[in-house]
Amino acid sequence: MYKRGSVWYAHINGIRKSSGTADRKAAEAYFAKLKQEAWNEERMGAKPQRTWQEAVVRYLKEEDRNRASYGWKVGVLRWWAEQLPDNGDIRRITRDVVAEICDRSATSQPSAGNNTLNKKAGLLHHLLRKACEEWEWIDRVPKFRAYPIPESRDQWLTVEKWQLLSKMLPADLRDFTTFALATGLRSSKLTNLVWSAYDVTRRVLNVSGTRNKRANPIPLNQTATSILEARRLARTRHLTRVFPEFDGPPIKKHWRTFAKVRAIPGLEGVGIHTLRHTFNTWLAQDGVPREIRMKLMGHAPVDVHEVYTHWADQQLRPAVEVIDKMLNLNSVPALERSVADSAR
Repeated sequence: MYKRGSVWYAHINGIRKSSGTADRKAAEAYFAKLKQEAWNEERMGAKPQRTWQEAVVRYLKEEDRNRASYGWKVGVLRWWAEQLPDNGDIRRITRDVVAEICDRSATSQPSAGNNTLNKKAGLLHHLLRKACEEWEWIDRVPKFRAYPIPESRDQWLTVEKWQLLSKMLPADLRDFTTFALATGLRSSKLTNLVWSAYDVTRRVLNVSGTRNKRANPIPLNQTATSILEARRLARTRHLTRVFPEFDGPPIKKHWRTFAKVRAIPGLEGVGIHTLRHTFNTWLAQDGVPREIRMKLMGHAPVDVHEVYTHWADQQLRPAVEVIDKMLNLNSVPALERSVADSAR
């Protein structure tokens, strides 16, 4: 052990370690602990300490950044980093520690909040399971408590419920949700949609970077086209984004409004993803073949043979026009509203 400046240092297994202190006795105790841990690892086969940060970095490195859930995982892991009392050793993440954190916001009755907690705990369990079974960093994985969640509901809307939802929303949210229903796009694709993806001549959206990495050109029906044209012709059109009001801080105000509508009897729990379910359900009810619905929604084919099957825009367009038929589209109110605004 030696001193450099005011801090004590020592070499442990050929590696220089700093005690971080000028107190000799404290430094001796710290280095004695390090030597004991090194001996346990070498002679007893004990696993070395691994930090939370090391685990998160490796976990995210092995995850697919192109998956739709990647951003959500980053946010949840950041949330756990703020909640866990000690990030120094992942072996200290026990069932009791996690339960104490989750109990602060969990409810005894089934709730959507409990469902969120279960998903967060599930991601943490997945990380620890990889640390145990794949990376061999820890010897066991704790089992976490599952909190009661509401019974599953039909996650799609009838035409009557959609009309009720549409009437209760302000104009910008109505355009956003109607476009979601008309295209079946995921929420992230809608909020990040740019004008360069819109082929005006072919009436097609060239959506790239889907969850399964497959290109997903979407032919547009009249419902979707009218909304895009209304925004494209508007005097206040954003230069790059189709729905700029859903990019950044203003989105919180929109979702607060949407949350109030979700509390209306008959619309409980309705979300943007519900409209994706509705898109697929309406097409299925009208007899649209499964392979076409999978193509429109960007799902990876189950049968390898389908990978070699390609569809032209003209073949897919009748399928998306089912939405027009379900909505009894007799006019293009969004487009008329834009033209009226431009004439003022």
